[in-house]
Amino acid sequence: MRQVIRKNGKIYEGLSLNGIANQIASSLRCFHENKGTSNDCQLTINPLVRAYHAMIIREWGIVLPATPLAKETRNKGKSAIREHRIPTHAVVCLLMYIDPKDDSETETFDIRVKKVLDSTFKMAWVVKDEHEKLNRKYMHSLPIDHESTLEELAIRRYKECDVPEPN
Repeated sequence: MRQVIRKNGKIYEGLSLNGIANQIASSLRCFHENKGTSNDCQLTINPLVRAYHAMIIREWGIVLPATPLAKETRNKGKSAIREHRIPTHAVVCLLMYIDPKDDSETETFDIRVKKVLDSTFKMAWVVKDEHEKLNRKYMHSLPIDHESTLEELAIRRYKECDVPEPN
């Protein structure tokens, strides 16, 4: 399904989930073939990762978890911030480590890219103060621990920043 944006009475169609994933894979291939710098690749992929995760919310009808303060704020009709529990920069770094030449019989490069995008979709509603606490310590990263899963690291990020776990 394509992204449809209504703006000023006009309808604009955007990329589908697969289209976004393919654009990310294409940028990664260019980077690995030395057709651009690491910075070029990151600047291209970052907004695409955000768009991919935003599209998942719309297409899959996902209701995001929220911290208690964010729930209260949203119940009063005020806005909260949609926060990537695994920072987008960390997702971009994970993607950049996938080797496009390392295709197996069962998984192509494109499939591995899509798996990373799907597995790192962890978002929640937070209030501004909570968002600032998270960004102060872990704006672009997660706690370092090679034994833990991404989910465990996302939970630890909240605990270390004294922000309640969204549910």
